[in-house]
Amino acid sequence: VLNVPIGEKVALRAAARYYTRDSFFAEGDATGSQKIKEARLKARFQPTDQLDIVVQGATKELTTWSGGWSQVLMGPDDINYKKPDTYNAPAKKTAPDKFNQLGLNANYDFGNMTLTWIAGYHKYESTGEDPPQQQSDGYNIWLTGGGNFYPKDWTHTEELRLASNDKNAFFTWLVGATYYQNEYLQSLHNGTTDVLQVSPEAYAIGVREGQGYIDSVIINSSGNLKNYGIFTEETFHITDDFRITAGLRYDKTTLLSGLEFLEGLYQTDDHANPANGHLPYLVNGVMDYAGIPYSEQTAEWTNFTYKLRFEYDLTPDNMVYFVASTGFLPGFAGVTPDNPKEGTWMFNMQDEQKMMAYEIGSKNEFVDHRLRLNGSIFYYDLDGYSDSFALNDQGMPPGWTPVTLKKVKIYGLDVDSEFLMTANDKLAVSLGYLHTKLTPPDTVHWYSGTRPGSSLFELDEQTGHPTWEGTLGYDHIFTLPDGATLVPHAEAHYTGQYYLTNYTFYQADLGDIKPWIHQDGYTLLNANLIWTSASGNYSVNAWMRNILDKEYKTAVTIPNSSQFAGQFGVTPGDPRTFGMMLNVKF
Repeated sequence: VLNVPIGEKVALRAAARYYTRDSFFAEGDATGSQKIKEARLKARFQPTDQLDIVVQGATKELTTWSGGWSQVLMGPDDINYKKPDTYNAPAKKTAPDKFNQLGLNANYDFGNMTLTWIAGYHKYESTGEDPPQQQSDGYNIWLTGGGNFYPKDWTHTEELRLASNDKNAFFTWLVGATYYQNEYLQSLHNGTTDVLQVSPEAYAIGVREGQGYIDSVIINSSGNLKNYGIFTEETFHITDDFRITAGLRYDKTTLLSGLEFLEGLYQTDDHANPANGHLPYLVNGVMDYAGIPYSEQTAEWTNFTYKLRFEYDLTPDNMVYFVASTGFLPGFAGVTPDNPKEGTWMFNMQDEQKMMAYEIGSKNEFVDHRLRLNGSIFYYDLDGYSDSFALNDQGMPPGWTPVTLKKVKIYGLDVDSEFLMTANDKLAVSLGYLHTKLTPPDTVHWYSGTRPGSSLFELDEQTGHPTWEGTLGYDHIFTLPDGATLVPHAEAHYTGQYYLTNYTFYQADLGDIKPWIHQDGYTLLNANLIWTSASGNYSVNAWMRNILDKEYKTAVTIPNSSQFAGQFGVTPGDPRTFGMMLNVKF
């Protein structure tokens, strides 16, 4: 990082970062390996006391790898890191992810009010390599290459607002307008290795490459999302101790979505041949179909949202508050199989999501400002929440389809505190509780028909969120004879039990899945030691995470087989990691 003043009215700040690491669970460049190169440049201009302008640019390139050993579960809590038949040659990601961004933040102070202009442009690119190529060795037929490519994905935002400056006046205000546009083109080339395996038995009874094979799936989906908004917010200082803030916003959102199948699945010519029974389910499901021409859908939404906040100072150091607010998220266009045997798919336009949120809390300082204690309880009512769920029909491949739920209810609490026990000793404690409840739709479309919404998932909660979390931390400052400081820090972070993923009715038929997708509560111990020179120009930070090398699961993949052992894919949590960082200021 480099800060450079240029005279009294201009300053530059440049930063660059290079980061690379191998996989935690495989040798060299394998799944989990990544390389990051990024840089940022900011320029600040203050031509007058009233005008302040900051312009910035940033670029980033992320490269990840796949392959190496896969991690699987031999039992619900037994991770096998190197199961012999899961090794694939490490491969560089099909294309690096590239991010480029430009930004502007300009403020002009008129004295009694300030005009602010914020503009941004963000571009994402992942162009990939050639489409998948089919290969065969006589028995096995597979595709190489493929992936998700983004030839175009850019976002443009603008915000203009005017706000009063006197924060102590009885009435403070701001008004503004926003503009948002995101345009993208995503190209899916489905070419996973070993998509189809023709067994020697099937080969012996006449299944050849010319009779049973799989080609690439190339799907282009595009979208253009635009949003225009105007908003206002006012704060009324009713008394010195009591304040009311009210905000209102109007939004108009439009979405144009397009879809195009350039190629389909080409698998077997003879649908009635009994030999097909010897092939994997994929061949018995999606049959011969070709490309689907470009089609598009449009949608438009208008919304009024609001915020109402009450604050009351019990004392100069103790405040209670209550907030009620609404929000929305625009809908999106998904794709649902209509009848893959006939080669038909359908747009699945998801409606917008709306939320009503309530929060009541208190912010406090006690013991001569040595104890800070904040807490809140909250309740969210989310209507129209959309997610993707795996559905299956007999003889059909499993597929993911976007589904809008009736309701998602979320409530919980947060407590956060810091206690300065002495001038050199600090204790920090935080605690969180979260409860979620999902309500499915009455029915869901799947394969030219409908299913009961209750078949979407077996768990009626949002997965991936622990019910309880808590952290206990301690710091002590040692002042050395030469004026340098040494600060050890230790913390214990507890994560309560939770489920990692949901599962559907057909997966439930495979057996008792719950133990495999469940993560028991666990505690991670972390520590670091920071030495800082008396001048503050030099510091060394030695750190260690997960000191006890606790093993835990962060994600699992449910198999399509009742043979569970060795079939569940698993992403383990980070093992014990440690290192040292040197900082120099000049």
